[in-house]
This record gives sequence, C-alpha cells and structure tokens, in this order.
Amino acid sequence: MPFGAAARAVLITEGISIAVMEAAEAAVEVFVPGLMAATLTQTFYWIGMAGALIAGFVAAWPVNLVLARRGVRHVHGS
Repeated sequence: MPFGAAARAVLITEGISIAVMEAAEAAVEVFVPGLMAATLTQTFYWIGMAGALIAGFVAAWPVNLVLARRGVRHVHGS
C-alpha cells in the first residue's frame, strides 16, 4: 500500500475511534459534579479519571468493532 493511502486510512480510522473515546471521557469529566475541581491528591479525582477511562473504552468499543467487521485492521510490517 502506498504511503499516502496508508496514512489516510490510519488517520481516518484511528481518528474516528479516538474522537469517540475522547468525547466520552470529556463528558464524564464535565458532567460528574466536582470532578473538574478535584486535585491530584484527592481519591475522588482518581476514581473519576478511572470512570472516564472506562467510559472512553466502552464508547470506542462499538466503533472499533464496526471497523474490524468492515475489514479495517492494523497490519504492521508486511
């Protein structure tokens, strides 16, 4: 696959997945009361960030599943 086509495929597929993940994480961070004001030394901050990470994973899972079913997958070094 030519470099340009490979770069385009990677940017589109990874961009969609990352955008969905980041949107879910940001939604948790914004809509959980007090999370944005919490500091690194507070347990609430770390629990909230873990929740945001889980939300991002769960939100991106269907996107990656659809991409995999369409035959879009990571191929390294062939």
